[in-house]
This record gives sequence, structure tokens and C-alpha cells, in this order.
Amino acid sequence: MSSIELQSKSKSSPVLVSVLANLLFVLLLFFIDEGNFNFDWAYNWGGWFAFGVYFTGILLCQCLTYLFILRKYKGEYKNTFTSVIGIPLGLALVICLFLTM
Repeated sequence: MSSIELQSKSKSSPVLVSVLANLLFVLLLFFIDEGNFNFDWAYNWGGWFAFGVYFTGILLCQCLTYLFILRKYKGEYKNTFTSVIGIPLGLALVICLFLTM
């Protein structure tokens, strides 16, 4: 009788994980925007521009977090830490960007 060892560790791409986490977060953010709880913002180009700014800014901070802050961390939760640290930093960066305009 032979035993089969199943490995559940998958090597997911950090870019794919960051993009998906960022997309879900920004969609949630735009869904609850102004208490409307809908996606009516998608009908005008200004909404898509703001979506792109938020998505790009947060993704940039996630990538910077992965490259610089977590450079020496070799654990299995590196992708999770990238999202947990990068999303709030990116959101703060984008909000500060809008407040200075």
C-alpha cells in the first residue's frame, strides 16, 4: 500500500494576488461610496478615472511594500502581508493626493 502525499502549498504569483486583492478592495470601496450601495459610478467616465487612480495608487503601494518593506521576509504569508500593509498605505496615499489638489 503506497501513500500519496498531497501538497497544498501553491506558489501563487505575488502580482496576481495583489491585483485581485486590490480589485476587490477598490470595487468594495466604490460600491459603498456615498452610501448609495450600487455601481452607478460606472456609467460615467469620471468614475472610471477615479477608479483607475485608486487602483493604480493602491497597487503601486502594494508593489513597493512587496519590494522594499518585505524584502527580507521569506515566510509563506508574504502575499498576505503585502495586501494588509500595502492597501492602507495606498489608500492613504491616494486620499492625500486628492486632498492636495
